[in-house]
Amino acid sequence: MDSFKALTKLYDRWLLRNKFNPLISADDLLYDHHCGNVTLSNIQERCLRKFINVWEKAEDFRNRYNDRIADDQHKIEQLWNEYLANDKRSFNEYFSEEFGFTCDEGITYKQLRFLCVMFFHNQNVKNNLWEEV
Repeated sequence: MDSFKALTKLYDRWLLRNKFNPLISADDLLYDHHCGNVTLSNIQERCLRKFINVWEKAEDFRNRYNDRIADDQHKIEQLWNEYLANDKRSFNEYFSEEFGFTCDEGITYKQLRFLCVMFFHNQNVKNNLWEEV
């Protein structure tokens, strides 16, 4: 279960237990409290603030993770431009056809960079690799 589903389930139970509208968001409920439309106890207000804080931290984490993935994809494209643009094959096709292994889709930039350094910078690697086997 992802963190947002878990947080939503927790918040839905909290709303039900405290007899609030099950469709209102935490920040809207807190806003309504400050406008005087809803009465919250100090404990309820603290719970809402903590929940909002945890939700925002989960969003920040997800955004940083997505940014890191997008950054890795951009760097992988740059690697392709540097090493395979003239060849026109993908990394997967290249390593499969030239060295007999494929790259997993989840390969990171650092891992792929390592492979490029190992296999592209040393032109004799292919021959040396098979001779050692």
